[in-house]
Amino acid sequence: MAKPHRQHDASGTCEKIDPDGPVGTGTRADLVLDRYRCARLWRVTDRIGRHTVEQTLQNSYRQYHSILDPRDAQLVADSGIDLGVSITKHKTDVLVAWIRDLLLNSADAPFVVEPTPIAELSPAGKAQVVQQVKNPDKLMIGSIM
Repeated sequence: MAKPHRQHDASGTCEKIDPDGPVGTGTRADLVLDRYRCARLWRVTDRIGRHTVEQTLQNSYRQYHSILDPRDAQLVADSGIDLGVSITKHKTDVLVAWIRDLLLNSADAPFVVEPTPIAELSPAGKAQVVQQVKNPDKLMIGSIM
């Protein structure tokens, strides 16, 4: 049996070990399987707010596809009223369509990158700047010509 490429502990962390390490540490298939297990461990231990990553992904999937929790399904069944309108799916689909239209289907880019123009001063304006640099205590109030 091949040695594991990563060590898993109860805290949900995985110790990284070089996949091209010494001979006898295992095959690439073992490495892929081990990294998959480490990722699964991360999904069930890391938190987004009060839920784990796995719970958040499942809740998002259920909300998008209008799949009710067993408690909510029981309430719908008891009340006899079934108004299954997925606002989340509609809003998500509209946002995806808008982003696709904005970025992929337009002839021009949705933004323009141009350099900042270099300001040009008249000879009188340059002289005024030089005068202000030479005498900083006598700053002139007003605009540069």
